[in-house]
Order: sequence, then C-alpha cells, then structure tokens
Amino acid sequence: MNKYNTRFENDSWVCDCPHFKFRGTDCRHILLKKLEVRGKPEGLRDTSLEAYIELVNDPSVLNDKYQDILFTLLDSDMALTDYEISEKLNFKDPNKIRPRRYELVNKFYKPLVQECKKRICKVTGKKVYAWELTIEGRLLINDILKSKKKHSRQG
Repeated sequence: MNKYNTRFENDSWVCDCPHFKFRGTDCRHILLKKLEVRGKPEGLRDTSLEAYIELVNDPSVLNDKYQDILFTLLDSDMALTDYEISEKLNFKDPNKIRPRRYELVNKFYKPLVQECKKRICKVTGKKVYAWELTIEGRLLINDILKSKKKHSRQG
C-alpha cells in the first residue's frame, strides 16, 4: 500500500517520501496514517481532506485567483485586509477576492491563510481584520515556485 516508510518516531510522524523530505510537514502518507490511527477529526468533511491531499500532491491545482492572493500576501511586509489585497490586485470591489480568500482559510484540511489581527485598513480607514499566510501557505508557495521552475526548464 505505502511504498514509503511512514512511522511514528521520537514523538512525531516521519515519512521517507520526497514530499516530506522537502517540506518536513505532513505528507499525504502521514495524514492517512493519522486518520487510520485516530480516525477523521470531528467536523472534517471528506471534500476538505481530498482537496488538501490533492493540493499536497500537486500544488499546480491551485487556480490563479488563489495564487494571486497567496503571492500578494507573501510580497507584503504586513498582514493585509480584503480591501488592501483587492487594491494590490487592481480590483475595486473586495468581493472579487473574498470568496477565494475565505476558501484559503476554510476549504482545506490545513488553512493556507489565517486571520491575524484587527487594524485600521489603509484603503477604508476602518478597523477590520487583516490576513496573513500560515506556515502551510508559505510551504505551498515554495512548492508552486519549484513546480514553475521545473516546468520552465522542461519547456
């Protein structure tokens, strides 16, 4: 079933697969082992788990709108509000990015973006929540960049 050696060692899960070696975080093999041992976390939808496993296996499945938001947050020196993200992506209406930002927070088994703090928005002047990348979001961006470099060398 699993051709890699996925095991619990020194109080943590490790796996010999290339994904784990590169990222040092839960690969799909570890995730499946955890589910086998502990069962599915309460409230976790099958679709959320499937989307996360697909994303871990191939980060290129993340469409351009998601990637635009992730890279905008990466390029910023601070957490951004929805209006600030919209402005940086040249949208006048923040509702153009909110559904995708919401999904980056809630769609996957592990969020790629998280609520950071409430602060004054530079666009509206109102106190609102700002968003930042999670560790998983940063790791995924690294995977996307590696994937793009690999494809550009092949093409």
